[in-house]
Amino acid sequence: MLDFVLYADCVEKNPARYELHTEAAEWLFSDAVDTPPGEQGYTYQAVCGMLGLDPKEIREQALQLTREDLHRFSGDSTAT
Repeated sequence: MLDFVLYADCVEKNPARYELHTEAAEWLFSDAVDTPPGEQGYTYQAVCGMLGLDPKEIREQALQLTREDLHRFSGDSTAT
């Protein structure tokens, strides 16, 4: 989810980082429950299910997050 927030505005400045944003968005907004054949990892729905979290609520919160929020949550006092 960090990549989704941190690299959302990198489309022109850093296309490689924007690709990370795109991949994170695909994972976060996928409704797939099972990992596709040949891929590793867990789907967003599966992770939410394992943790007892509401996927819709987490998505809504992710859309509200800013880069400054992430710095604040991490205790980074150098964030601007």
